[in-house]
Amino acid sequence: MSSEQAATTPRRFVGRTVVITGGGSGIGAATARRVAAEGASVVVTGRRSGPLDHVAEAVGGIAVVADVTDDAGWERVVDVATDRTGRLDVLVANAGTEAFGPIATTDSATWRRV
Repeated sequence: MSSEQAATTPRRFVGRTVVITGGGSGIGAATARRVAAEGASVVVTGRRSGPLDHVAEAVGGIAVVADVTDDAGWERVVDVATDRTGRLDVLVANAGTEAFGPIATTDSATWRRV
C-alpha cells in the first residue's frame, strides 16, 4: 500500500477486534492486512502455524492455531482473542474446504466440515 493510499484508507475498525478463520493465506491473509490497515486488532486462525505466524507478524496481530470445525478449537480462539484484546467484534468466516455435489444431497457432516 502506498503512502497516498494509506492516507486515504478509512479507519473503520479502530478499537475493534477482528477474527479471521483461514487467515494464513489467500483471501484470509489479504483480509487481515486490510482490516489491520483500517485499525483493527487482528486474530488469524487456521491449522498451520507457519503461515499464521507470518501473517500475524506482518499485521501486528495474534495467531491462534485451531481447527474451527472443532468446538474446543473455537473456544481457544475466542479465549485468546478476548484475553489478549478484551473483546471480539467481527468474525470473518473464511476457512473452508471443498465439497462437490448438489447442496440438497449434501449430508450434515459434510456441510459442517465445509
